[in-house]
Amino acid sequence: MNIPFIWLAEPAHAAIGISLLFALISLLTILLLYLRRRSAEDEIVQDKKADSRLSKELMVRLEMGHYQQAINSKELEPQQVERVFSHLLQLVRGPERDLLLVIADAMAVPDFAIAKLRHRSGARRIDALRMLEQFPVPRVVQLISACMATDRSTMVRTEAAAILTRIGAVPSPAAIIDALNLQTTNPSPLHAAMFRAGSVQHSAEMATLVQELPTGALRSMVAEALGWSEDFSMLSILADLVQSDDFELRIAGLKAARQLGHPGARTWVVPMLLDPVDAVRVQAVRACGQLGLVEAIPLLSRLVENSSWWVRTRAAESLAILRAGQPAPFAVTGLRK
Repeated sequence: MNIPFIWLAEPAHAAIGISLLFALISLLTILLLYLRRRSAEDEIVQDKKADSRLSKELMVRLEMGHYQQAINSKELEPQQVERVFSHLLQLVRGPERDLLLVIADAMAVPDFAIAKLRHRSGARRIDALRMLEQFPVPRVVQLISACMATDRSTMVRTEAAAILTRIGAVPSPAAIIDALNLQTTNPSPLHAAMFRAGSVQHSAEMATLVQELPTGALRSMVAEALGWSEDFSMLSILADLVQSDDFELRIAGLKAARQLGHPGARTWVVPMLLDPVDAVRVQAVRACGQLGLVEAIPLLSRLVENSSWWVRTRAAESLAILRAGQPAPFAVTGLRK
């Protein structure tokens, strides 16, 4: 009975025994990993089959027009239902997408993400908002709007405002400013994109804000966004802005005029070529070229001799546009006569 222990008492035999033990443990570990991977692969296959069945049933309902009758989802995992709807919503457009959203709402698909909006972690709430972005039904839009207005985290409120912008429910500029505290913080390019996206719908409010906001980055940002309003009546407001003592506001007015694309701005854009600030002259030069203001050619011809490289370069580019077919001045390469 003591023979095995006697055998292991020898150093060489003990080493062999330990090696065999480690080999056995390694083999068992590899076998366990293989079984786990095989089980995971089988689970993936089963999930795909279940997703396929649910997708087919949903598509049949869309084709038959039975969208008001929801599928019984009690036996389905919320993650599976959300996954299938997310995939299908990427494939369909127009009326079919709207009908699919009706079915999703009837099946309470957004509820799984809505519950996560109460999570104490801001990152989890942001994840929930991004999930809800895929299901922009009215009640979801209302919840995201409420989140933008009341969530305790600035990052969460910002994400909610960005999502509302992306789904076409752009908040009013005043609501964005209040919710994100833009009067006391530096606005970012993301905020600028929000203002631009809402400029068509909220142009009148933005025009009022430009008059009321104190001079600063926020006012300039809102002023520039007026260029995306597609409202030519904003030209008169922009004409007043370019007379401001704040050069950033003059730049914003010129950028907005260039984006609006109406040559009626010529009466106040061309004189801005003589502005004392190089950055303002650069924007005026670009506006003249893009608006096709041929009456600016004499001044632009003088600006290709300007001391500022940027002014010279932009002037040469605008002259090339206004003098189509003619060689561009040397200043476009940075050379001076």
